[in-house]
Amino acid sequence: MEQMSQAKDVPRKLAVIFGVKEAVMKALGTGMQGVGWQEIDTSNASVGRVDSLLCRRALDVAQRLGVSQYTFSVTVSGDTVLTAAVLSGD
Repeated sequence: MEQMSQAKDVPRKLAVIFGVKEAVMKALGTGMQGVGWQEIDTSNASVGRVDSLLCRRALDVAQRLGVSQYTFSVTVSGDTVLTAAVLSGD
């Protein structure tokens, strides 16, 4: 029974991970063309908290824009996942 419950969570976890990545890409102004999925690392999605780390081109773009902090919000309700990212400078 527990395995069935975990299997049902997989699509939701993937939606959170890709939602965060997409929100960060859009906040950077690159969309999916300028920054790759693998350049925004997400972790801890399985424990209800998602951390994100920018690397390679994503980090380069953020530095060019003067971004020193970024945060994002994730809301999950039923089958709906909503993500938002906010970038800020010094």
